[in-house]
Amino acid sequence: MCKTVLRQERQRGVAAMLALLLTALAVVLVADLFWAQQIQLRSMQNQQYRLRARLAQRAALDTLIAALQSPAASTQPIALGGAWSELPDSEGTPSEAVVSQHIVDAQSSFNLSNLALAAVVNPFEIAAFGRMLTALQLDPKLAQQAAEAIARTQTAAGAGPAAASQAGITELDDLLGTPGFTPAVLDRLRAFAVVLPQRTPINVNTAPPIVLMSVADLAPADAQRLVASRQQANFRDTSDFVLRLNDRQTLEGVNFAVSSDFFLVTSKVQVHTASLTTQALLWLRSRNPTKTALVSLRER
Repeated sequence: MCKTVLRQERQRGVAAMLALLLTALAVVLVADLFWAQQIQLRSMQNQQYRLRARLAQRAALDTLIAALQSPAASTQPIALGGAWSELPDSEGTPSEAVVSQHIVDAQSSFNLSNLALAAVVNPFEIAAFGRMLTALQLDPKLAQQAAEAIARTQTAAGAGPAAASQAGITELDDLLGTPGFTPAVLDRLRAFAVVLPQRTPINVNTAPPIVLMSVADLAPADAQRLVASRQQANFRDTSDFVLRLNDRQTLEGVNFAVSSDFFLVTSKVQVHTASLTTQALLWLRSRNPTKTALVSLRER
């Protein structure tokens, strides 16, 4: 009798322990499912925030393009502080989005696409770029390396889109595979060089002193004085620029102008936990406001 009672008590104890273990396991499984569901919900919410950020970025960019199409921006020379650089308030963006934009004249920089034409390197542009590299305390021989890389890109483009996509140089970072172009070199160049989809003149109304040294035979002090003169009165035309060089000569074979067609717009958007940074290249073809085009849009 006593043994039977003890056996029953042990069985009840085992059953109770088993019930506790099963309950604990169920709690763990439910907790895991709940955690997985929370992660999934957060992921979906973050995706939704990121989508809203993209919509806000595009709305802000469309507003800017419309402003660039206005007569005030499209009829004036492209100079520092002009109507083109006055950023409008973004319309159509969600109230929850925090948007900031920065626009620069892409033709204020040296366009590396000028280094070659139809897969043939341009010695005049190579010399001009070499002068700028020297002013930046970089090896001027890099100009020849960059020109040959650009020429190879143009050769590949003639061979078809597939080849061009493999060898294409569409931005500075694509030069990392070219001898001599290290991350440190490219970081030094970013404020003064750009890769645009076609050959372009340098805008002497917006170019910094170092870039102006690739346009004319200027020492650093001469370039600084020229910029100071420009701040008093923008260059009305190329003849005005040449006149203010004070007998300094422009470099042979280097194109320059007082207006621009290409602009770079950096946009930063924050929607709750989602942040988005993009850089857009805009092309106002021959300053025709009805032909504004978004050439590229890259996330940074």
